[in-house]
Amino acid sequence: MARRTNQKAANKFVFTSDSSTIGYQQNHSFQMILGDQNLFDLNGEDHKRVRGAHLYHS
Repeated sequence: MARRTNQKAANKFVFTSDSSTIGYQQNHSFQMILGDQNLFDLNGEDHKRVRGAHLYHS
């Protein structure tokens, strides 16, 4: 039961944290292939705008 409680707390932490708390960092090779402004590196309004453009053109 303790594991389930810890899992719930971890899920809450991940899904309620902002982008300054938990970061996603790609390795250098991945960044060189996709570029600096790829969808994985964007957040907030920039992410929403680029994702919408991708969906519109597909």
